[in-house]
Amino acid sequence: MLRQLDSSSIQSWKLGFSFLKIFLKLMRYFNFYRSTLENISGVRTEAGQQPPVKHQDSLVTKIIDTSSVIMFFALIFFEISVISSYLGVYAHSFFGVLGLAVSGFLGYVSADLISGFVHFLCDNFGSAKTPIFGSRFIQPFRIHHSDPEEITLHGFFHTNGNNCFASMPAMLLVYIFVPYSSFPFFLFHFYFLALVLGLFVTNEFHKWAHVKNPPNVVRKLQNIGLILGREHHQIHHVSPFETYYCITTGWLNPVLEKIGIFKWIVKVVKKNDK
Repeated sequence: MLRQLDSSSIQSWKLGFSFLKIFLKLMRYFNFYRSTLENISGVRTEAGQQPPVKHQDSLVTKIIDTSSVIMFFALIFFEISVISSYLGVYAHSFFGVLGLAVSGFLGYVSADLISGFVHFLCDNFGSAKTPIFGSRFIQPFRIHHSDPEEITLHGFFHTNGNNCFASMPAMLLVYIFVPYSSFPFFLFHFYFLALVLGLFVTNEFHKWAHVKNPPNVVRKLQNIGLILGREHHQIHHVSPFETYYCITTGWLNPVLEKIGIFKWIVKVVKKNDK
């Protein structure tokens, strides 16, 4: 039994280190990609347009963003290590694999839903002076509407710091209080992993949707609809900016627009304010 446990733990750590290598490669890619995005200012200037102005963050904000991303990936590393140690127990049958696939898909869809509601709230309520949330969450969305391409000038940590910072409390609660000891709980962990990873990449997808000539692999993912596309997202950037808020994949935008949930919320809030 101990020998099996040791073997399982070794496999978990190997998978974790493989994920860490992928993460470091992605960071190098994003740093290179950022240098190409900075050319956008020159392109817009030559076209007679006002170049985007990068919003400068304080040293404290940079430290929070960087530490949030690092701690987020430490928690992801832990979760992947634990999940991988249980795969041999729960993923040995067709229904086990199917359950994992459905859980992962639902987690990704949930990320799109959450991105939409957060975007909606930050666009329509509060201000940059709102305590706690104003400067970190509301202000970036307001700046984004005045200059949509400003987001393309952000580095890796700036782009993803807020989402990592907001995700960690829920991650800690799930990892501490939700056991792995039964298949339903294990599926929830897999769902939650897909959810937080989906939320993590949301701002990168959003940034790519504002790049006119993204890398080929990004454009292909946009074209097949796996991530937010430029043409799809431009629907939101038509004044008065009150539709198509979801920015992970945008899959839920037509559904939520047809339901009219966001307009209904605004209507109810305005009615209660009178």
